[in-house]
Order: sequence, then C-alpha cells, then structure tokens
Amino acid sequence: MIREKSAFDCYQKLVEVSKAHPNLFADIDYLLEKGKTLTFVRWSVNEELTRLGRPNFDIEELKGFLQYREQLQKKEEQLRKRKKGKPKAAKGNVTTGRGAQSPSPGEDTAGTREVSRAWDKKSSALSPAEELQRDREPKRTHAEIVEWAADKVREVFEVARNDPNSDAATVMKVLTFNQIVANEEKLHEEAMTKVMDAFRRSEQLEREKAHLQREEGYWKDQTRLLQAKARNLELVNKALANKLKGVTDVIKQKTMLTTADIYNKISAVIGIGDTVVPRIEQGIGDRG
Repeated sequence: MIREKSAFDCYQKLVEVSKAHPNLFADIDYLLEKGKTLTFVRWSVNEELTRLGRPNFDIEELKGFLQYREQLQKKEEQLRKRKKGKPKAAKGNVTTGRGAQSPSPGEDTAGTREVSRAWDKKSSALSPAEELQRDREPKRTHAEIVEWAADKVREVFEVARNDPNSDAATVMKVLTFNQIVANEEKLHEEAMTKVMDAFRRSEQLEREKAHLQREEGYWKDQTRLLQAKARNLELVNKALANKLKGVTDVIKQKTMLTTADIYNKISAVIGIGDTVVPRIEQGIGDRG
C-alpha cells in the first residue's frame, strides 16, 4: 500500500528541490503575490526547472509545502508573542535582549524550553539556543539593511577593480551572471504571463462568440416563424377578399334588374308563359 505524503514530506521534497534551485521559494512567493493559481505556479516553475535540468515537484507537494510552512510561521508568531509578554529581566540574565549571554549547554531555562518544544531538527538547521540568540539580536530596518549592503558592494567593487584576479572580482562576476540569468527568467516569466493572458482572453472571446451565435439562431427562428404567420395572414386576407367580391356581385345582381327581368319574374309568378308581352292600350280616338 502506498503511503500518502504528509505535509512535512512535501515540505522536505521542495527543500531538496531548492538545493539545486536557490530561487525556488522566492519564485513561488512572487507568483502567489501576483495572484497566480497553484496550478499556474507549479507549471511555470517546473517549466523553468525542466529547462535547467533540475528536479520537479507536483501540485500535491506544492500544497503540502505551503501548508507546512504556514504551520511553522504560526509557531514562530506564537513564540514571538510569548516572548513579548514576558517581563524583562536584569542585564546578564538569559532572557534579556541586546547584550544577553547565551545559555550554557547544561542550563535549562523557560526560553530554551519554549524554543525546544517548537523546534524540529528536520526543518531547522539551528539549535534552540541559536534560534533564541538570533531572536535576541537587534533587528535592522529595511533602510539600514540596504545601506549596509550598498557599503559592502562598494567595498567589493573597489577591490575587484583594483585586482581583477581577486576573490572580489570573482564574486562580482558571479553576481553579474546571476543578474543576467534572473533577467532572462523574468523576461521568460513575463512572456508566459502574456501568453496565459492571451489564452484566457481567447477563451472569453470564444464564449462570447458562441453566445452570439445562439442569439443569432434564436432570432433567425423567430424571423422564419413571423414570415410564416405573415404568409398565412395573406392567404386568409385573399380568401376573405374573394368572398367579399362574391357577395358584392350577388348584391349587384339583386339590386340592378332590367324591365325585361321584371316582366319575366311577373310572368313566372302568374303562370302565363315565359315572356310577358307588354300591353299597349289604344286611345279613345283610335277606336272605331
């Protein structure tokens, strides 16, 4: 039976992948901050890893890694809150801030016990005492870190310029190459993002086209139906017109009788023949 991977197993897998690709976590976080889905993040990062001939990971391993990392971050946040809530001790005590001494190997304090309970040897290279000492160190602001890094870079650059064969010159070359590779990766990522945006836009246009085609078919059917109704009404109107003409003809025949028609009808009524000869009365003066 195949055992399902735990969140810690997935976390370990991505840690192993990151050994060959140091920018792995930074790339994942960058894509997530850009609002990309986990499927897109896995596909984009794995494509770059494949191109470089480095190990890959699947979507379940990415989900497990993010889940376990979130748990670690919650533990660290809880530790920070507990430390902030503790009262400050005298200078030289193990729980003090700046200038505090590290606890001796055999010393068991509340601070080391808290860190020890949350420490996992498989997920951290630092011992509980080292982590506690690091937490006590003063935290620099972003501006201070940038200023310090700029001073260091200027120092290395001056050494490299004065001695092209020095270690500083080698470091500058490595940094330059890394920047070139990072720029290429960024350009590749931007190109892939544009391709995905164009693909999504194409899908949207296809959906809109299908909707318009359905609307066009509906209105064509409605047009054919109305045309058929118009033809039926036209036939009905013609039939009514023919009936009206027949009735008009009958009325005309009944209302417009000649003198001969009238004599014939009278003759038919009194039964003296088919034709009634008009009687001509002679005048008195004609007798004799």
